[in-house]
Amino acid sequence: MEDNALDRKSFFDNTEAIDYILDLANNSDSPLLSRVRYHFDSSFPTYRLLLNFLCAQSTLTSHVDIPLKNLFGNFRPYYEHENESSITWLKILNDKIEGGANGKGWTQDDLEYLMGDLSGPMPSNSSLLKLESYAGITFPTCGNHRVIASYCLLAALYGQDAILKNAHVSFFPLIQNRFDLFKYDPLTFDEIYMSDSDKPRYEFLFINSAHTTWKKFEYNVNEEKYEDLELKENNFLNQKTFDLNPRKWWKIEKEMIEFIFNDTWFSEQIS
Repeated sequence: MEDNALDRKSFFDNTEAIDYILDLANNSDSPLLSRVRYHFDSSFPTYRLLLNFLCAQSTLTSHVDIPLKNLFGNFRPYYEHENESSITWLKILNDKIEGGANGKGWTQDDLEYLMGDLSGPMPSNSSLLKLESYAGITFPTCGNHRVIASYCLLAALYGQDAILKNAHVSFFPLIQNRFDLFKYDPLTFDEIYMSDSDKPRYEFLFINSAHTTWKKFEYNVNEEKYEDLELKENNFLNQKTFDLNPRKWWKIEKEMIEFIFNDTWFSEQIS
């Protein structure tokens, strides 16, 4: 990103930083702003279950640049009665940052911070911005409002290539044996489900859109190995064993799988 992308005159003439961010974001056609902003626990236990299964404990903390496309959401809910799977980054900026008055009082120095180096505290906030990356996907753990505002500001200014600069990140690496489970090429299937109802064994289903072909894997976390079970060429929905009761099976978004495995943005910066 080039620093001169921002019109400095309009920037310094603006008296309300949050109004500047809202104006840019609401008049932008960046697809990053219309992305769903996932809440880590709103679909519990799907995402927590998957990330805890795939990733080891964090052993590395560093300051790195984070591609906006690898930011997926946060660790706390913002809506009590809505389906958070339909909440976009732009909606939450309008509803909870501006509407909730969380951005009121932000200064021009704060605005410069949000689009620049994030290694230190925001001028009007003494707490350090912190994030956690589970392989390729990232969530803020401290500074949710700042991340939302920075994400929307940078997406509006720079589009798909936007990054959070020099952010404090704790990295949770993939467990290789568990990662190998997904080398079956899940992208040839349209739906992926996970179950932990028979611990220490975890089960995975890969299903095509017509529900006529499905593949089952079973992974034992105590033995750290998986069993590649047979491919079925029948309607799995008629199999009582694989009833898609939400108390047993949890759907995993394919976008989540793809981004978890794409962690080169982090590894290349620390190598």
